[in-house]
Amino acid sequence: MASGDEEGSGSRSPSKAAPAPAPAKKKKTKTTTTTSAMVPLPLAEVKWILAQKREPYTNPDDIEGFKISSNPNNDNDDGFPEELKASCRDSIRRSNILRKVADDRFFEYQSERRARGRAKLNEAWAKLRDGLPLSDSDSDADEEDDEDMALLAAMGLEFD
Repeated sequence: MASGDEEGSGSRSPSKAAPAPAPAKKKKTKTTTTTSAMVPLPLAEVKWILAQKREPYTNPDDIEGFKISSNPNNDNDDGFPEELKASCRDSIRRSNILRKVADDRFFEYQSERRARGRAKLNEAWAKLRDGLPLSDSDSDADEEDDEDMALLAAMGLEFD
């Protein structure tokens, strides 16, 4: 075992190593697969989605959910009572009004906050121009955020 010629001794010489088998040549075939993350939608749904982006409120007189059949000639026989349809339309109208009111209130809130922010910024710039240092309360926004959240809660626009 003292000599390095014995097998298993740990010395490896290139002459004793078995030649590696040549890799088998594979026939190269070009395969193309196309995968897409997009799912094709029917044109009616695409139009509805785009309409929601333009105007996010539902038209209560155009309820597609009541149509059982996709047959356009089968408009009158959908199987739903008129009272249910009227109730759903009224519910949609109420939700549209509530969403519109909430949007208007939030717009008012944003306008008020912007005006307060501009006034605070103008005061800070005036202090800096006059050479007065800004106090910690001038840059502390926590108190203002608490006031804003209280204002939102008073408007009925609480966020969880």
